[in-house]
Amino acid sequence: MKRVYLYSAILLCLNLAACSDDDDQNNNVTGPNITSPAPEPTIPEEVVPVPEVYLDENFDQLKALPDTWMLPKNNAGQVYIEDGDLFLDGRANDTSMTSVLLPAEYQQLRNYRIDLEFSYVEANNDGRWASIMYRAADEYAEPAFSPYYQFAMRKQTTGSSGLELSLRMPTNTWNVLQKSAHSEDIGLNTVHKATVIVHGNRVRHYLDDQLVLDSSLPYNLDQGGIGLSSAGLLMKVSHLKVTEQLDALPQFNKMTELLDQGLPVAMAPTLIQSASTVASPNSVAHVAYRLDSALNLMNDKQQTVMSLTAYLQDTQ
Repeated sequence: MKRVYLYSAILLCLNLAACSDDDDQNNNVTGPNITSPAPEPTIPEEVVPVPEVYLDENFDQLKALPDTWMLPKNNAGQVYIEDGDLFLDGRANDTSMTSVLLPAEYQQLRNYRIDLEFSYVEANNDGRWASIMYRAADEYAEPAFSPYYQFAMRKQTTGSSGLELSLRMPTNTWNVLQKSAHSEDIGLNTVHKATVIVHGNRVRHYLDDQLVLDSSLPYNLDQGGIGLSSAGLLMKVSHLKVTEQLDALPQFNKMTELLDQGLPVAMAPTLIQSASTVASPNSVAHVAYRLDSALNLMNDKQQTVMSLTAYLQDTQ
């Protein structure tokens, strides 16, 4: 019996040793050699340029005009700061300007955007105006600061020349390059916003965020100063901002002259002449009339030509 127990004990020990060896072997087993993928290369984000703000002034902290701002010696009126606003009082003369120019370093700028918040306080008459000056010559020009472009805005803006893009000539004369009428008058004591965006030889003028003048600049004024001007009225300025203009302006729609080639095409380009004169059959294809409330054809002199019914019954 002792031998049986001895054999059994030996076998039990051998089995336990074998189990222990299997566990050790299992613990030392490694899996397949898996290589981690290389990380994707980091592509730097494209840096979007941010326009530089050259000036952002609401005049709240100013008690007087900054010493670096420039006043022409021949100003007709006064420029001053009062109650947190800038005033250009040009009432002293209807045609001679009262102006102020930003510091001399603005003479080096070329492409910029000017935003102006303003109101007209008092005007000598409806035709008086104030303006944004840009691309101005320096103070050593003769006369000083000329030539320059300006966006002029009359008190009665609804007139045919209520808004103007003009060039001030060194001869102290104006060259009006473009003009238009606005849908409503600037009037008095109402705050408006005017904007000039100039880039290269292209410029756009806005009034109350509405595009009103869009033009190319014909003269070689590639850069220059910025200012404000008034003639015959008192203008209050509550905010003036000048920002770098990075993007070029789109080319505006140019008028193209059309020629009648005599092609048998429906709705081909045509010429229409007012009914106020006798049309030559060789010069126009259509004649334009107006209709009154009784459906009579009226020419441009408001004279009755015939009834619409009679006109439509005429086979010729």
